[in-house]
Amino acid sequence: RPGLTLLVGENASGKTAIIDALRMSLTSALEGQSYGYQVDRDCPLSLDVNTSVSLIFNDLSLGQQAAFLAQLVDDDGKLRYTYVYDSSQDIPYWKRLSHTVGKSSVPDAEPETSKRIAYVYLPPLRDAVREIDNAHGGRLAEVMRVLTQSDDFEETKRQRNEFIQSANKELKKVTELNLSRSMIEGVNKHFVDMTPPEPKRTLVLQTKDNELRQLAGMLRLRIKEAGADPVDLVSSGLGYANLVYMATIVVQLAQAKEHDLTLLLIEEPEAHLHPQLQSVLLNYLDNQVSIANNQIHDSTKPA
Repeated sequence: RPGLTLLVGENASGKTAIIDALRMSLTSALEGQSYGYQVDRDCPLSLDVNTSVSLIFNDLSLGQQAAFLAQLVDDDGKLRYTYVYDSSQDIPYWKRLSHTVGKSSVPDAEPETSKRIAYVYLPPLRDAVREIDNAHGGRLAEVMRVLTQSDDFEETKRQRNEFIQSANKELKKVTELNLSRSMIEGVNKHFVDMTPPEPKRTLVLQTKDNELRQLAGMLRLRIKEAGADPVDLVSSGLGYANLVYMATIVVQLAQAKEHDLTLLLIEEPEAHLHPQLQSVLLNYLDNQVSIANNQIHDSTKPA
């Protein structure tokens, strides 16, 4: 149906191949999600045959037709991109990819325009708790980063710096707590006795200034049920942990508005989900598609 496509099939039937083809050909809307062609991994059975991916976009709005002039190459109003990946191992990796437009595969006069079609990829989740609940803070930091991102670079920088400075200021208060003071006084007493009287040296207790990722690593998402205390993700079951991870991805997807079209690619959404949760998740995605379709009134704005 418009806006939502389900791929169903047995193992090794090619579902992941379709996802990989889209990821190789389109631009990642999120940092760290790029997926490039690798001969050793992606080449066909014969190195004499190049890999090609063809993408056809139809039902373009007036705004999209104006943005993607490559659709004028054909007379049916459809936008066609063909990506060819050279399997030769004797050429540099950056020369292996080429793309053309139209049925007759002519050179693209505006190659940069194709980057306005992007994707957000949600991989098969094996350990969602590790992805979210760790000291590296990468997942939460990415959400914070995208929520503060705007067209105004100075405003983006101001919001992030305001959070970083405020958080570090609050962390410094830990050194003023009674136990912290008792600890540094106890260590100092013996340190001073161990060192020469001149020059006089003493220990002070300070916190280091942390960046956004380090601060995010100090935060923990927990799940709270009505009438109960919050519990760690690991105690809530892998199914709910997966849904939390998906929610952090969808937040980023909702903010990825600099592209004309953004595809959300979810692989194995049923992983670790009870059939009831599967149904709830698919209903949620279905509703989001309906909302997105209804909001596309002005064809000059990102879909």
